[in-house]
Amino acid sequence: MPKVATAMMRLLRAISTKLSLTRMEVIIISFLLGFLMMGLLLKKHSASLSRAELLEKKRHEQFIGTELDNVLAVEDSLYEASLAKSNKVDTQKSKETTKSSSEKQRFAGKLNYNEATEEELIDVPGIGPVMAERLVRFRAYKGGRVETLNALLEVKGIGQKKLGQLKNYLKVE
Repeated sequence: MPKVATAMMRLLRAISTKLSLTRMEVIIISFLLGFLMMGLLLKKHSASLSRAELLEKKRHEQFIGTELDNVLAVEDSLYEASLAKSNKVDTQKSKETTKSSSEKQRFAGKLNYNEATEEELIDVPGIGPVMAERLVRFRAYKGGRVETLNALLEVKGIGQKKLGQLKNYLKVE
């Protein structure tokens, strides 16, 4: 260590003579440059943290479906407009309603949420294709396993009432 200190002192002395500065001025300038470098490093570090937070938020949005809702709303409106032109809206909706309600009525028992596929979740009353996809993404986001069904409250579209209904059909093992 003493060799480093003497080498540093020689360097400071050489700089001060070449720049016609006192040793104290060179030391002050060195400290200022050091603080400038630390500030730049901290700024870079905080920017990387912000970027990491943004990525985490984006990943979180994937299972709550905020982006998906916007795309689905546009596609639904285009689909409904095309059906309205051909005057098949009422017949299509009634067929889909009776088909989905008869399929949902056949569901019996409790499904293990941690092992359920998207198709199995769609068969659960109160869960459609969009919600099933969100639930599967949420489970993947949580590492493939959820400890309690109350964690599903983080998923967009599931509140206390919906969770109460889902507890009749889902379980966690």
